[in-house]
Amino acid sequence: MADYTHSSLLLILFLISVFYIPQTDGSCSLLRQFIVPDGLYYSWERGLNTHTTFFPDNRIEKRFRPEQAVDTIQDHSTLSETVESGECVDMFYEAPSAAHKSLWHYKMLYRTGDCFQCVEVYNRTRNILQYRSTTCSTNQGLAVLCKEIAPSHEFLTLFAKNHEPEECLSTIFGTYHFTYERDVGGGGICNNPFSNITACPDPGTPFDRVNQRFFFHYRRCESVMGSFDRDEMFSCMGSWLNERGDRFSAISNDRVASDRYYDKYRCMLTRDDQPAWFTKSAYAECKALRTPYEGPERIVMMPIVPEEAKAQCYFPANFTGEWVNTANRNARVIINSTHIHEIIKVENRGPVREVYYACEQISRSQYMVKSVEIGDCYAFYLCFDILPRHHNILRFRKGKPFRVTRYNQQGGLNPYRDACDWTSFGHQREWKYSTFVLYPPAASECPFTGVYTFSQKGKDLVKNRIRGGATPRPRDGGWYIECDQPYFETQLAVCGGNTREIAVDAERCSELNEYGSPIGIYDMPDFVFTCVGHWREDSRSYLVTYDREEPFNKFRCWVYERIDMYTIYMSRSLGSACSVRQRSDSWSDVDGVGLFLELRENERIHDDCPMRYDDGRNPYMRLVDDFLPAAAASTRPAVLISIIYLFIRLFV
Repeated sequence: MADYTHSSLLLILFLISVFYIPQTDGSCSLLRQFIVPDGLYYSWERGLNTHTTFFPDNRIEKRFRPEQAVDTIQDHSTLSETVESGECVDMFYEAPSAAHKSLWHYKMLYRTGDCFQCVEVYNRTRNILQYRSTTCSTNQGLAVLCKEIAPSHEFLTLFAKNHEPEECLSTIFGTYHFTYERDVGGGGICNNPFSNITACPDPGTPFDRVNQRFFFHYRRCESVMGSFDRDEMFSCMGSWLNERGDRFSAISNDRVASDRYYDKYRCMLTRDDQPAWFTKSAYAECKALRTPYEGPERIVMMPIVPEEAKAQCYFPANFTGEWVNTANRNARVIINSTHIHEIIKVENRGPVREVYYACEQISRSQYMVKSVEIGDCYAFYLCFDILPRHHNILRFRKGKPFRVTRYNQQGGLNPYRDACDWTSFGHQREWKYSTFVLYPPAASECPFTGVYTFSQKGKDLVKNRIRGGATPRPRDGGWYIECDQPYFETQLAVCGGNTREIAVDAERCSELNEYGSPIGIYDMPDFVFTCVGHWREDSRSYLVTYDREEPFNKFRCWVYERIDMYTIYMSRSLGSACSVRQRSDSWSDVDGVGLFLELRENERIHDDCPMRYDDGRNPYMRLVDDFLPAAAASTRPAVLISIIYLFIRLFV
């Protein structure tokens, strides 16, 4: 048995050594890694229909046919056709680590008779190849020949005849109205309100083709000669980015006969940072496209609402107004009695996303709405759990969306039971309410008062500055104050006649004059934060402040806690919203915190700033009325006592 096993093993090793052919990077067998199985491609070269065939024995054949519609003719013997045959001699793959991925390519030594050429082949997608080559030479050195190809050399594009469509998400997605302008025919820009693009995949569909195509609906303009009425259905053949950030996409017109390759294939160019503009080629080529604004056909898209969202209920009256969604990149939110309109734009850059939420059904604090995003394909049901408003704050939770078409197609289903079920709000172990903050806010009472010194920690420290100016430290040789260095101290104050603002000073002069008054009484604080609202949630006290001088994050979220009679801990978020992990003693950006302050009470005789503290467990309480003594809440007892006193003096 052992001898039989040993003999079988030797036989297997012998067969492997005989039939195994090692494939190195210098072998033309690399063609099999990216060529489509049948090896058939179409391209537009030299102004001719070009049909390229890659054979298994590394032969390559090109057939050039005239521009006329000869692809529909069965007998090609009567046509003036030019045939060019060649073969791959050597090949290797070049992928410099420092170069952009779009520059990775195969270098091939191509021979036709006594002519040798270096051909750079770029595998863009499984259906698209691009190449550029040198002129004919008798030099057989691949490295020497390839030096003749300049980086600006134009690409020729090969489209697979029997292509396998790809998903269109990287090419185009959504519903749009568009304007178009063509070089052929002239007449200017055609802006017909019925010209639209529909690119709406259907996740989960058993029909892959639904996700692999989109529709162009061209409509004619009376005043534009080059306009027309046409409905086109395109299949996506893939897209790729170049080193400049331009996105090219190859498409195939499914409403053109399969053998009319001249009218079937097109190339599109856009950019991910400018998706509303793109150009489309007039032939089966990509080299005519330079930028999203330069090309044979220029198109500008405007996203549209896929369907109208009609309201069925009303929001509370105190929800109306303009708000900022601190949990969604400071999105602008406009609420009226029936709709919520959310406008998202990242730091004033990039495309704007607009979403409308129409009130559908209310139960307790839960509001089921129909969500419609401009430029999206479908409407959704989702649920907001919104707490009653306090100060300038609306706290809410947002559930996951459910497609409306599901409930339209299947009668008897109640969307409210799905959208507002507690499981639709997620299964996170730790969570907190998100916030809408009124913009511009009305100042509210701060949760604590007093004068404090502070020590700070974090990456976003409080630094000395002049608000509205560029001078970092005017006290150095300043004209209005001379303060010795030992008397500089930090200060955070909430006092005086305005207990709705927090004044923070990184360097305040504590030196006193001969009368015991501070000489820096007219010094300006470095930062002034307006209190917007505070509350308590999950045993943590939250405070939202507003800084009108902050260019980006005007709203900041703080977590504060009173440690003892004279000490308060505060942490400030990096952005506008507090994270779930943020605590009063947090200071690291891992917890979403940029600043930690330890406050120590530091009131002096002339400060006239008594301490007050509220942990926010009842945010609907009026702090001023509830913290004043009862006798001071009204002047009527004092007036009555004065009248009685005068009566006694006059008549007794």
